[in-house]
Amino acid sequence: MKKWLEFLIPVKTAACYSFTAALFIYTVICLFTGRASIPIGIVLSFLLLSLAAAVLQIVAFTSLVFKKLRYGPRLLLFILPFFAVLSLIAKGFHWFPPELGSAWMLFLLLFLLIFVVMTVGFEIYFRVTGHKYDGLLGQYRLAKRKGADCPPPPSQL
Repeated sequence: MKKWLEFLIPVKTAACYSFTAALFIYTVICLFTGRASIPIGIVLSFLLLSLAAAVLQIVAFTSLVFKKLRYGPRLLLFILPFFAVLSLIAKGFHWFPPELGSAWMLFLLLFLLIFVVMTVGFEIYFRVTGHKYDGLLGQYRLAKRKGADCPPPPSQL
């Protein structure tokens, strides 16, 4: 039961973030295009997509399933099934005419562009965050060497 909760709680959180972001972006697009409502099919497709993305994120990017796996294979473990699920949802919920080859090509190009931008964005974020924590860890070790008994104040963490 504990393993199940270790998996379910992050899935729930990631799905909520994804769903909220997708609906927000679609709402902004609707505002700029003059649409006054969001079809229920779009809402349901975003919900399914958010759940699938959350499960795939937890499987690919945490150690819950794969303990030791390099970042490159993790990206492939995420992108390939995610694109398949995204394509099925796009076709099933008629996001665009499925018989139009140019629409699929644009869909693929947009997917790859967004994936690259988000991957680079997360990489930059994690590097900046990592450097911040490396610096705090260095300060903590220096304080320990000088004989200070207490860790840095919580406001710096």
